[in-house]
Amino acid sequence: GYPVEIQVNHLLHCLNLLRQGQWYNIDYYRKHGVSFGPSQWNAVENHTIIEAHSAHCVEQLRQYVMCDTDIRVVPYGDLDPNEDGPQPIFGQQKQCRNFDSYWRWFQKNQ
Repeated sequence: GYPVEIQVNHLLHCLNLLRQGQWYNIDYYRKHGVSFGPSQWNAVENHTIIEAHSAHCVEQLRQYVMCDTDIRVVPYGDLDPNEDGPQPIFGQQKQCRNFDSYWRWFQKNQ
């Protein structure tokens, strides 16, 4: 057989990597070495590795958003009287795939 990866796992990895690299998380993940080892987070010469990996992840997420275009309508309303103008209402219900079912299958079959 051929080695493969399920795309959702790769995209979740990318989201997690970008989350870890945010300014409010960076010190924690440098210390604990999650996704990258502590030496990679701390070594100046490895910044290019982290930057290249982050750029790859942003590009993968961009392609996913553009290829699986979500054209649901996001309504606007006056949610906060302190805001100037209507705000987007993101809490709309949607029908999602059953991720838990997928994850159980993945754990059983990896």
